[in-house]
Amino acid sequence: MVKLDCDIWLPILSYIIGGFVGSFGMIMMYTPQKHSKLFIWFGFAALNIGFILAAIPLQRIIPLHIFLAFCFTFFNIYFLFGTSVRTTMCLTCYYAFMGIAGELGCMVCLTYLLGTRMYQGLDNNIKFSVGITFSNMFLLAMMMLSSMVFKLLRNKKDVLDIIPYCLFPIYQFILFFICLNILSQLSLQTAVIGNLFLALDLIIDVILFFSMEHLKEKKKAAENLSQLHDRRNDEYHYFYHIQKQLEKQRFMKHEYANQLQTLYALQQTGASSDMLDSFIASVLCSAEEKGESSSDTI
Repeated sequence: MVKLDCDIWLPILSYIIGGFVGSFGMIMMYTPQKHSKLFIWFGFAALNIGFILAAIPLQRIIPLHIFLAFCFTFFNIYFLFGTSVRTTMCLTCYYAFMGIAGELGCMVCLTYLLGTRMYQGLDNNIKFSVGITFSNMFLLAMMMLSSMVFKLLRNKKDVLDIIPYCLFPIYQFILFFICLNILSQLSLQTAVIGNLFLALDLIIDVILFFSMEHLKEKKKAAENLSQLHDRRNDEYHYFYHIQKQLEKQRFMKHEYANQLQTLYALQQTGASSDMLDSFIASVLCSAEEKGESSSDTI
């Protein structure tokens, strides 16, 4: 447990970095409804860090500490992410499960790879901070792996767009095992360098993630713009065709009016019935030819 002495800043630093790690894993898993991902990242991390620091005196009462942490995380997700109660419960359970998986995975790695017990020397803030640091590294790798699997299962058609996200968990696990081999001693140097490695790694992950999200949104906007352009072209051709039809109908109406006037003038001048029949036949033949040409055009 954290001991109130001159080295308390080390576990506090590890807790602060861990808060940003957990918050980053959440925005990778789920897209918030109310606010931007950057706002959620900072807000969720700040609230969690505040709770962790405020609940340090309760760490000796483990069941109460776990219950309060679960309840606080639930309300934190509910109000920040703007989700339903069911979705909030699922995300809270996911967050808790990832925390437990990070702790257990780190314990197994430290025990079987280095022969060192995690959190060895619970009354020593330096050793305690080293345990938190390695746990945060493994937590980051686990959250990236789970979010990548979730994206693949949810968007099977967009596999090519998801492949770049596979790089996150791969190099996270590589970095974790490299740090295990390099920083194998539970010392002040290990705690400081480990937190520095994790902080820089998290910054790189955040920059890459938001850059990829920006490129994805830009690509989606370009696709929407292209669809809108095609739709406008279709509408333009449709209205252009209607305009041409209206112009043709006006011309035919005007021509038929002239033909009727001609027919009326012939009748008034006393033209023979054969002449009238010949004129009517020529008008009908001309109308049939124009009708066939118009149908061919359509």
